Amino acid sequence: MERLSTLAGDNADQRRARRQQHTRPVPEELRAWLDAQRAVIPPKTPLGAGLGYLHRQWQRLVLFLDDGNIEATNTEIALAREPPTVVRQAGRHDDTDAGRANNRRV
Repeated sequence: MERLSTLAGDNADQRRARRQQHTRPVPEELRAWLDAQRAVIPPKTPLGAGLGYLHRQWQRLVLFLDDGNIEATNTEIALAREPPTVVRQAGRHDDTDAGRANNRRV
């Protein structure tokens, strides 16, 4: 939905309306499942702890549905905060000219 909204050039109100129509049913089903599972899973089990965490964070999870100005994903923000990671495995692909050249660039 976010891609369609971006391609259509939606403003914040239009994006919010699109989210309400197309995206809201998914978290509503998840919330129903969450409530049903919390009723039967003991909270001290690992799964129960995870369900409790999801329950406590619910408002933050669905905040983007009611505000068209909030991005649905924070991937770009998270990537901007972290420096790029370079992992070089010694000897990997050194048996070809392209592999040797690629390793020199790292």
